[in-house]
Amino acid sequence: MAGPSNLERAIERFTTDLVELIRVAVADAIAEAEPAPARGRPRAAAAAPAGKGRRGRRPAAEAGGESALEERILRTLEAAQGSLSATDIQQRLRADAGPVRYAIKKLKSAGKLEQEGERRGARYKRA
Repeated sequence: MAGPSNLERAIERFTTDLVELIRVAVADAIAEAEPAPARGRPRAAAAAPAGKGRRGRRPAAEAGGESALEERILRTLEAAQGSLSATDIQQRLRADAGPVRYAIKKLKSAGKLEQEGERRGARYKRA
C-alpha cells in the first residue's frame, strides 16, 4: 500500500493547525479573562480597630441587657401579634440569617421567646 495521499496529508496539516489555533485562542482568553467572582457572601471592608481589645469583636451587651438585634427581634415579634418563623424575622429585619438565628437561640435560652413546632416548622413568639 502506498503512503498517505496528498488529500490525507492536507487534512492532517489542517487538523494540526486547527488544534494549535484553538490552544492559542483558549490560552489568550484565559489570560484576558477577569478573575472568577469569589463564592459565598462578599467580605466587608476591614475597619480600623476602635481601640484596645480584640479586633473584630463588638462590645458585649450590658449585664442583663440584650444586643440591638435581640431588641429588634423582640419588638418585631411584639408588633406581629403572633408567631413568626426565623426566616420571617430575618426578612422583616433585613438581617443576615446567622446573627438572627444566634439571637433567637440566646433569647430562647433566656426565656424571652417561646418556640412552637420543630425544625423547619419552628415559629417564635414572645414569652
